[in-house]
Amino acid sequence: SKQAPSEEKQVAAYRAVLEAFPEGRVVVRVLDAGADKPLDFLTPADEPNPALGVRGLRSLLDHPEVLRTQLTALAKAA
Repeated sequence: SKQAPSEEKQVAAYRAVLEAFPEGRVVVRVLDAGADKPLDFLTPADEPNPALGVRGLRSLLDHPEVLRTQLTALAKAA
């Protein structure tokens, strides 16, 4: 998809995971997309060498709204 998942969609997904482990501990990592798992809404189309290019945290720093939405969704789901 050309768009990141909406905050509402992320809240629902995180809530489902958290509810599946009511007594347990759930560890969530922030989005880590890169050469091995490109996303249309994050990965630049003209990346000369995706393995060495913008990915992981650098990608989130280039798209702070994606990180902000993910963290907000996690907080709302918790």
